[in-house]
Amino acid sequence: MTLTGASFAGADRFLVEYSELPTPQHPHAASLLALVDVNTGKVVETLEPPPKAGIPACAASGNEFLFLRSGKSGQAQAIELTP
Repeated sequence: MTLTGASFAGADRFLVEYSELPTPQHPHAASLLALVDVNTGKVVETLEPPPKAGIPACAASGNEFLFLRSGKSGQAQAIELTP
């Protein structure tokens, strides 16, 4: 897995995204999100988004995350994931 993104997720948490890029042997990308406490540096929660969630965009709040994907009509669509 490769570090592919990071952003603040509330006052005391940092959201870190790790991704496994697609290869010919494994054509589907996989991602893992980790919530890190900025005061201790410890991972407080890990999340594995569903495969069709899309691309992680940002933390909407301390426990809600927005993803971008293509809708049925080809338009960009934002969806919310709450673990």
